[in-house]
Amino acid sequence: MQAFPPRGGIGAMAAAGSRAFGPFGGDGAISFETVATLAFDHLPPGASRAELVAGIGRGLGRVAAHELAHQILPLGDLHASRDPASYDFGSINRASQFYGPMHWDLAGPRLRAALGTHRTAASPR
Repeated sequence: MQAFPPRGGIGAMAAAGSRAFGPFGGDGAISFETVATLAFDHLPPGASRAELVAGIGRGLGRVAAHELAHQILPLGDLHASRDPASYDFGSINRASQFYGPMHWDLAGPRLRAALGTHRTAASPR
């Protein structure tokens, strides 16, 4: 979505949201406006416009990965990690959401169990 409609209460400033429907799939949305604003707020000093655009795209993709995890693993807290470089951290208001590497933390083993693993030529054996 370009932006979420105004809302109050818990989640008033949410950047995304998902609903899991079990075997029927799920539904989710991401606020482009929120992600783009935060990517700009966390832009490293001296970064170029191209780095900002890449950070927005990276931020959108990382939010989407987190929201898909909510749909794959509807039970459990996907915001429990204290590692700000993990996809399962509770906030996108951090530089690592847009710039630098990220990884799965607490949700990683559960996602691998739910989805299995797939080896590629570049994957370690």
